[in-house]
Amino acid sequence: MATYKDLVQVTRLLCGMQGTGPSSVTGAIGVEGVLVRFIQDAYVDIQSRREEWDFLLKDKSFTVQAGVGEYTLLNIFSVTNPDFKKYKKDSLIITDSNGHKTYLKYVERDVLEARYLNDTQQKLPTQYAINPENNALILRPVPDGVYTVDLRYWRSPEILSVDTQVPLLPISFHNMIAYAAAAKMGVYLGSPEVFQEYSSKTEYMMGQLMRIGLPKKRMSQRPMV
Repeated sequence: MATYKDLVQVTRLLCGMQGTGPSSVTGAIGVEGVLVRFIQDAYVDIQSRREEWDFLLKDKSFTVQAGVGEYTLLNIFSVTNPDFKKYKKDSLIITDSNGHKTYLKYVERDVLEARYLNDTQQKLPTQYAINPENNALILRPVPDGVYTVDLRYWRSPEILSVDTQVPLLPISFHNMIAYAAAAKMGVYLGSPEVFQEYSSKTEYMMGQLMRIGLPKKRMSQRPMV
């Protein structure tokens, strides 16, 4: 397991630079400041390579109210700037007053609105859509009571900020952050050898991470003829 400060110091060693610092990522200046920034950038780059990394999945629950059919991110997360990036569409489960759980079926917004255009009846929601303008969840039918909805979502990239912060990336891939930062330092230092070595190592580990860290594709079965 590597912390933010550990990764900065490892990157320094990988690049063959003298010294052992920085003693802290906070307030680092000069070349040490560059190392700190490159680790931060490298980690964001890795997280941004794909939207659906398993290590960025989080669970969330929220309560729906009778007569309210649309829920904004503020309603769901209770904060103005949640770490939200994207819903896992097949994960929404609604629980009724008897504790019975049912998956909510995802439907495109225009289809959902057309389907319930003249339906004013309130009851247990069975379907939902996403408002593309603000990522609000639209539930239909409109709830007739208080229910709990559980969901999973992919969070936005984590930003490293303090010495002891440990990346969300699986532990066995922490070195990839240092490799990616070392490749950046290779460019900064004018060392093509360092850039080539660590950009290659980064891409090799990225391939491994993609094999284990992304949702598995489901193969549809074709009928036998």
